[in-house]
Amino acid sequence: MKPKHLEIQSKLNFKRLLNKKKLIQYKGGKCIICKYDKDIPAAYDFHHVDPSRKSFGIANRLLYSMSKLTKEADKCVLLCCRCHQEFHEGMHTI
Repeated sequence: MKPKHLEIQSKLNFKRLLNKKKLIQYKGGKCIICKYDKDIPAAYDFHHVDPSRKSFGIANRLLYSMSKLTKEADKCVLLCCRCHQEFHEGMHTI
């Protein structure tokens, strides 16, 4: 039997993963640049199009309510991790 704190952490990690999957689907389920669409949530980033409108980083707040998360996701585009890095290197435009 798991210690209580590990059981709680496991439930929180599951909730984070579930919320990220919901947000990925909300944003179309694929990278807007290369169309990557595999079911690997860790491979996706939410890029804020206008950083001045950013209220919080989604990756760090996945336990927020879905209404708060979708409101913030509306300020973002969905990128795979590779295209996100390439965007910041100036290889892509959005």
